[in-house]
Amino acid sequence: MRQTITFLFIAYTLCSCSRSSKVSDALLQGSWHMVSYTYFKRQSNEVDRIYILEDSIEQIKMFHQGQFVWIRKRLRTGADEFGFGRYELEGNALKEYVSLNSKSKDKWDIEVEADYFFQVKVSATDYRQCTVDLKGYYIYCEDYEKIEDR
Repeated sequence: MRQTITFLFIAYTLCSCSRSSKVSDALLQGSWHMVSYTYFKRQSNEVDRIYILEDSIEQIKMFHQGQFVWIRKRLRTGADEFGFGRYELEGNALKEYVSLNSKSKDKWDIEVEADYFFQVKVSATDYRQCTVDLKGYYIYCEDYEKIEDR
């Protein structure tokens, strides 16, 4: 059952990618700082809540030659989290194949070999990744700003 749902989600995500919204892998390369995340109301694409991450979470995500890593510090609790693996970008569909994913320093829940699928929009300065349900409605989005090379 889980494999069927995963297959349907992948198929939907790939089919929903229009050629005009194709994301360039070159734009995705580099380091990104998460600035906010958005929750949507169930099956409506209407925003439920937006969280600005000024002093609650510090998260960085990096993409390089088919590999990615993310690191997060929860500033209020001091919990550290991370994940890494490989990715594929096709159209505006990002597939992350996670090799290792921690859930928190306190619990050390480790998830091994999980797959995640996102709809993405990337510009030279901004990156957005969204989880979408099987009907095409947004569930959750993360918004990032590019960390400039120094």
